[in-house]
Amino acid sequence: MQCFQHVLRGSVLLRGKVDHSKSYVLIVDDDEFFRSSLEETISRHSQLMLSGSFSSCREAKKHLSPAHQVMLIDIGMRDGGAADLIHHLKKVSPQSEVIVITSIDDKHSIIEAVRAGITGYLLKKDATPAHIAACVIETLEGGAVISPVIARRILYAFIPHEKYLKCTPQNNLLTSREQEILGFVARGYSREEIASIAGISVHTVVAHSRNIYKKLHHCCPVKDFAVIK
Repeated sequence: MQCFQHVLRGSVLLRGKVDHSKSYVLIVDDDEFFRSSLEETISRHSQLMLSGSFSSCREAKKHLSPAHQVMLIDIGMRDGGAADLIHHLKKVSPQSEVIVITSIDDKHSIIEAVRAGITGYLLKKDATPAHIAACVIETLEGGAVISPVIARRILYAFIPHEKYLKCTPQNNLLTSREQEILGFVARGYSREEIASIAGISVHTVVAHSRNIYKKLHHCCPVKDFAVIK
């Protein structure tokens, strides 16, 4: 881990020679084994380069910059502050993408992360390092990563349901098509299958997915989400 932190602290990305053929990825995760696997996968990838790796949000926050094109972060960091770190990166570098990779799938954490400005949310149990790398590329190409579990949580956040979170009716901004796309994702359909069933292009499916994240990000303040008992 130290060698990767040294690369970042030495400002190699800012003062040294930058490989513009690759996209730079920052990793923030306190699971040492998982983080090491990600470091190795990113470092070996032909289109990606590791720009930093940290085991705490506190340390990572000191080194945020536009140099990081994608941040991979666990929303359940033991030192807390993951959502704040996402907010901070988006403030420092609005164009940077953030993908959450975590074991946490409760609706409150998901809403908090999406509100912070992420464009992807993956569960560790469903994602190998190679799959994560592919998701990074997809996100950089304008896509958005939504797993079935996350799609179900977002659906419940927008569509009235007596047991789950929901946005207030006046802020329910999802179109019927976007709700349909989420429904297909929630049932485990791939984007190619969704495109075929819905009679639209894969590109359109991807665009809808990204719009869903954007709309939830701007939907309403966290305090306006209500738990329906």
